[in-house]
Parts: sequence; C-alpha cells; structure tokens
Amino acid sequence: MSQSQRLTPAAALTLLQAEVRQVASESLPLDRAAGRYLAAPINADRDSPAMDVSAMDGYAARVSDLDRDEPLAVAATCRPGMEPPAAPPPGSVVRLFTGSSIPRGLELVIRREDVHETATEIRWLPAARTAQAGRDIRFRGENARAGENVIPAGTRLTAGVIAAAATFGAVEVSAARKVVVAILTTGDELLALHQVPEPWQIRDSNGPMLAGLLANRPEIHVLAQRRAADQLDLVISDIAAALREADLVLITGGASKGDRDYVPEAVQRCGARIIFHRLPQRPGQPLLGAVGPQGQCILGLPGNPASALLGAIRYGLPMITHMSGGPSLAPPMVTIDRPDDRSLDLWWFRPVRLLAQGRAELVTTRGSGDIASLAKADGLVEVPPGTVGAGPFSFWSY
Repeated sequence: MSQSQRLTPAAALTLLQAEVRQVASESLPLDRAAGRYLAAPINADRDSPAMDVSAMDGYAARVSDLDRDEPLAVAATCRPGMEPPAAPPPGSVVRLFTGSSIPRGLELVIRREDVHETATEIRWLPAARTAQAGRDIRFRGENARAGENVIPAGTRLTAGVIAAAATFGAVEVSAARKVVVAILTTGDELLALHQVPEPWQIRDSNGPMLAGLLANRPEIHVLAQRRAADQLDLVISDIAAALREADLVLITGGASKGDRDYVPEAVQRCGARIIFHRLPQRPGQPLLGAVGPQGQCILGLPGNPASALLGAIRYGLPMITHMSGGPSLAPPMVTIDRPDDRSLDLWWFRPVRLLAQGRAELVTTRGSGDIASLAKADGLVEVPPGTVGAGPFSFWSY
C-alpha cells in the first residue's frame, strides 16, 4: 500500500496546503472587496462607541431625580448625530433616541414606555423609579478601543465584516488578490456542448460543471477552459500553459493507470511534484495533488463527473481558501434520515438531499457513473471507513 493510500482526505489536503504558495495581496476600495480575504488586520480608528450613547428611545436623567413625584421638564432634545446639549438643571431631562449622545452629568436613560409624557414634561411610572445608574447607556469604548485589532487578517469580507470595516474608517483594505483558476478537461471522447455526439462519444460536462461551481465567487478568477485530447505532448503543453497563468489548475481525466492516462507523467514533465496520488476514497480514488514549480496547486481529478465534482468541492475549494489566506473551517454536520446498513473500507462520499437544518436523506444512485443523480443531490456526506448508521457526518455542499 502506498503512502497516499493510507491518507485521510483531511491529511491529504493538509499535505498539499503546506506546499503551495499563497497569493499576493493588493489594496482595493472597501466597496469592491466583498468576498475577498483580508491580508492585513483592521484596527479601530477611534473608540466604539466614540462617546456614551443611548441604547433606547427615552429620557436621559439623574438618579437623584427618580424620587420626584412632580413633573420633570423636557429641557432639550438630542437626536442621533447631534452634539449633545449641556446638562440641564436638576428636575429636568433630555429627550433621546437610540444612538443619541448622552449629555455630560446625566446618569441613565429611562425608556419612553416607563414614563407618562407630554410635549414639554414627563412623569415617572413605577418601573422607572427602580432604575440604576448606567441603565440603557452604551458607554464609550465598550465595543472597542482606538487602535484595537477589530478584524483580523484572514477574515472573509462578508456584509457584516464590511459594515464593521466601514465603521472604523477602512476606506481601502489590503486583501488577497483573486486566485486564478485554470480548467483543463482531457479525453478523446469529449465534445463541446454544441456538438452532437455519436454513441461512443460524450459531451464535456466537467468543464461547465467546474466553471459553474466557481462562478460568482468573488475571490476567484476563472480562465477560459482548455480541452486536450489523450496525447502526452498535448496534455503537457496545456498544463504548462495553464501554469504560466494560474494559481490553481484543475484537470479532469487522465489521472488513473490506463495506457492513455497521461496526467501524472505530464505534471511531472512540467516541473511539478506529486504530493499524493490515489486516495482511499470513493468516488475519486485516482485523485492527484501536486505542487507546481512556482508553488502553484494542481489537482488531477478523475474524468467521471461525480468524482470530479467531489474532488473540486472537497479539495479544490478549501485549497482556494487557503491560498487566499482564509481559515480552514470545518464543514457543517448532518444526520441521515432512514440510513441503510452499507459501508465501505474507504472514505465514502455519498450524495444526499437536505431535508432541514442538520438533516438529510440519501440519494439513490447507481454508482459514480450515474450523472443524473447529481441533479437530485445538494451535496455529499463524508462517511469514514467501516461506518454505518445515521452519523452525524461532514457535509460538503454542491
């Protein structure tokens, strides 16, 4: 048994990640950085909040005024974005809204629902009289202090992260540049989609499938797809061309042990070093992982679409995240409704359809060649060798 045949999927991925280069960073405007990974942390440019503010609509008051039975005058109104007024005299309050600044000397906020109010004065209701100092005030710096690291490097710029970055004045950010991905499909039997195949030919579904998987991912730039016949010189030429442009090369077909499976030899002839080849998994056992002469990542995926899709999801997407400087996140876990009693002595990736949060059912398939079953599944569960039952199992989404 080779070393590769003893690797778990996670261990194989870790070995490859340790060898490939991460992409360089670039500076770009925050409004163009969605989906990218931060290459440098963002620090708070000022305290957050920048001063004491109200957490509710209500009235800023002194604790000593809570015992008054007579009406209290509304001395001023402070709206969000306004400079706070001077502290009013005892026996009066300042009308506030959520986010309004607290005037100096006032100690708490009483919610509107805890007072009887008119346009010019208020009276306390019983709930107001037991309030403590600091009630419903968000104090200066309680979220973050100026200079504090609020968003670490490696964070994906999601909508929430962008909101925080904007709050702290990040007009431009340093982010990993897009990972350039090349897709190369191999096989004499492949035809373009617009061509009508003979019974012994097939349309190339791997190219559109992989392009679709990577589409609309802002951290990725996909090059125009290449297609090569099963000839060693052509496969070498296309891999070499892809390595001149791409950070990650996805190759489908030609990775097994057949007489015309040239990918293992071709990647080595291009100066790449094979990290693993033939993993103990189904589908996708012939999977190959290699590192190019300049630290590029090469994944030789089987030609079978189900196997190719598994390889791209389980290994390709995590490699892109790693090359972007992003974190290695564990996939969600799901349990299987009505599991069967089948198991394999391999890591078995089984297609499933999601039923609800954390629950799925197995999709009936006639094997990795049953391409139609791909359209019925939402993803794959990763079943360890010899395992039966409902799980939970790691879920890899399509």
